Amino acid sequence: MYQGVHELGLEVLVARTKEELDMCFRVRYEVFGKEYGAYDLAHYPGERESDSFDTLPTTLNLLALYDGKPAGTVRIIQPNEDVARANGWVFGFEMETLFDLSPYNKKGISLGEIPRSSVLREYRSLKDPPVVMTLWAFAMKIARIRGLTHLCASANPETDNLKEALIMYHLLRKKDLVSDDVDIKAKDEKNYEFNSGPYSRSVYSNDLMERVNLENPTEEQLQQFRLPKVLAVFARVGAKFIGRPIYDRKVSGCSMPLVWPISAFNEEILERFDMPINARF
Repeated sequence: MYQGVHELGLEVLVARTKEELDMCFRVRYEVFGKEYGAYDLAHYPGERESDSFDTLPTTLNLLALYDGKPAGTVRIIQPNEDVARANGWVFGFEMETLFDLSPYNKKGISLGEIPRSSVLREYRSLKDPPVVMTLWAFAMKIARIRGLTHLCASANPETDNLKEALIMYHLLRKKDLVSDDVDIKAKDEKNYEFNSGPYSRSVYSNDLMERVNLENPTEEQLQQFRLPKVLAVFARVGAKFIGRPIYDRKVSGCSMPLVWPISAFNEEILERFDMPINARF
C-alpha cells in the first residue's frame, strides 16, 4: 500500500475506502460542476462527479485532507489495454476521448495521465504547503514507483472563450513552453472552431481581444496579456504544452493538452515534502 504525506495539518493519501473516494468525487463536483460550470448539475443529483475510469484497477484517486476535511484531489490513470482496445485508442486514457496521443506510443516513454486536479476555493490560498503542489508531488512519487516516465493532462485555461485560449497558447510558445517534438491533434476538427458567446469565464477584456491578431499576434500585442494561474503553475513545475487549445462542448470550456516529464518536476519541490512511500504490488 501507499503511505501518504502529512505536514502542517495537510495530509495526502491514496483514496481506498468508500468514504475517501466519496470525498474525491464531492470535491470534483464542487470545483468542476458548481464553480466552473463544466457539467450540467441536473445530471449529478448526488452532488458527486465520477465516471467509469474511477472503477478501473489502473486508476488511483489521491485525496488531500486539511485538518481532516477534504481540500483537493487528483487522479492517476495508467494504461489499460482493455479500455484502449474497446475504444480503438492507444493507452486507454480519458484524454483520448478528445486527443490523438499516438505520437507518444514510442520506445523510451511510459505515459500515464494525471487528470482532475481540483482544490476547493477555501484551500487555494494555502502557501506552506500548497495543496495542489503536495498532490502533484505525491502523484509524481507514485508514478515513478509504477514505472511511468511522463504524465499527460488536459489543462483548464480558465476560460470558455477559445479565442482567449489561443492567445494563451501564443504566450506559452513565446515563453518556450510549447514542445517542439510533438504536436498533439484533436480527434474532431470542430473542436478548433471558435465558439460564440456569451462567455461566463472570460479572462481578458473585449477591448484587448479586438486589437490582437489571433493567428499571428505581434510581440507588442502579446505583452498586454498574462497567463492565468493554472497554466502558469503547470509551466513553473516543468510541464510542456503539446498542442493548440480546443473548445470541448461537452463541458462548455476550453482545454489544452500538456505532457509532464517526471524527471523535469522540480526536485526542490519533491525534497520540500519528505514523503515516505511504501509500495506493495
